[in-house]
Amino acid sequence: MAKQRNNKYRIQAVERALTILQCFHAERLEMSMMEMAGILELNKSTTFRMVSTLCDMGFLEKLANGKYALGTEIIRLGHLVSEDMTLLRAAQPIMDELFHHCGETVAICRYSNGQMICIGRVESQKSLKCACTVGADVPVLLGGTGRSAAAFLSDSELSRCIETQKRIGNPVCGKEELRAVVKRARSNGYYISHSELDDAINALGLPIFGKNGVVLGSLSIVAPSSRMSDEVTWELLPEARRSAQRISERMGYDGNMLNSKGE
Repeated sequence: MAKQRNNKYRIQAVERALTILQCFHAERLEMSMMEMAGILELNKSTTFRMVSTLCDMGFLEKLANGKYALGTEIIRLGHLVSEDMTLLRAAQPIMDELFHHCGETVAICRYSNGQMICIGRVESQKSLKCACTVGADVPVLLGGTGRSAAAFLSDSELSRCIETQKRIGNPVCGKEELRAVVKRARSNGYYISHSELDDAINALGLPIFGKNGVVLGSLSIVAPSSRMSDEVTWELLPEARRSAQRISERMGYDGNMLNSKGE
């Protein structure tokens, strides 16, 4: 059984379920119910309920021989991690250049299945700055970072995104407001927010595309409104747009994001 950790917040049932998944490796691609019960040091009835739950959620699947193997949900999550690293590798040197140009926090966020996660940042060195936490959930329907990506989703994906954001408790907006946001962002090719998520924090967000124009996420510059006035934002916009175009091209996008005239 996995080594017990001295953590008062540990949930034993979750730990046991994850222990099952961690026991699969290159030389153990399949396991029987009894093998898993032995690893967990639990009776067969309790193990059965745990394994059934993992199967229902796609983390395990039962084979024809009665044994169990890792399910497709593991593959999906692993694929997302791989895609995150690919996007970050493509974006990092360009983010560094953009940071040296603007001196403010630059972040790259990945969109998938109705959610956005910050996967990389270059943080401002100024005393008053905006911290973007790598690995943190980013609201999609409010703020420049999220809205710049949401505006370019297909209608069906945007509807899915709205439902997901509601389910996880992130802020949403009314249909008319969202319709106006989408129209404006698509016309401009970017989205500028003023204190939408946090007071006195402004953001310039630009979508990142992949092959066939699929929305991969967004590139954003985030700063206190005292330094990121509209005038400053307009000065940063051309370089930010070139940066988003370059990252998108590295991810297989063959379109031109620089055609939009903006407002």
